Order: sequence, then C-alpha cells, then structure tokens
Amino acid sequence: MPTTPTTIDRWMTVAPYTIGTEVTVEAARRVMDDFRVGHLPVRDEGRLVGVISSADVQGAPFRLVSEVMHREPLVVDPGSPASDVARAMAERHADVAIVVSGERVVGIFTATDAERLLSSVLDGLEHGRH
Repeated sequence: MPTTPTTIDRWMTVAPYTIGTEVTVEAARRVMDDFRVGHLPVRDEGRLVGVISSADVQGAPFRLVSEVMHREPLVVDPGSPASDVARAMAERHADVAIVVSGERVVGIFTATDAERLLSSVLDGLEHGRH
C-alpha cells in the first residue's frame, strides 16, 4: 500500500521568532536567550534575507545581525517531503531549514526537529509500523 510522504509542516516549529538586519548581535542574543531558540530567520522589509544562529552571536556584541548572518539559508516549502529536507540539510551541512510560504516565514526545521522525526520513524520500525 503506497504511503504519502511526511511533509515538513508536520515537524517544523511553527511561527518562529524572526529578527531584522539592523538589530545588534547583542539584541539577537537576548532574543535567543529569552525564548530559548538557537536560530532566528533574518528579515529585511518583510523578506527573508538570512538566518543567524546561537554560534553567530558569540562575541562582538555591538555588530549588526546583517554582518554575521548566513545569507543563503536553506529555504523549503511547507509541503516539502521531510526526507528531502533532511537530505538537503545533510548535503549542505545545514543545521536549519527556513520554511517559507510565498514570501512569508511560516516555520523553521532544525536538527533537533530532525532528531524528533528520526526517533518517531525508528519507534515505528521497532513496533512494526512503517
């Protein structure tokens, strides 16, 4: 019996916090600490232009987010098969994919989310479900 691929929207974190390009790295660090997140999509005039991670905000507290962000994040559609997203993350050595619908950031899929997905798949295999 054919199965429908699991799409990324089932596993992503919905409505992630985002930050602007002209915010200081120190302010980004505070947002990450306050909301206990490791990545922030970066927007400029509402458009996704990058992503910043907790590793990027270490040191240099007065630099701007635009100076340290990753300018070419992995961007996927909410209907993308989770296996395709995980494969793209592995190939690019990316620990995050930004989920975008149109020009709107609707979610974020991190390595932690991928670990939850893998755990679910392995549980299914161990219990005879596939």
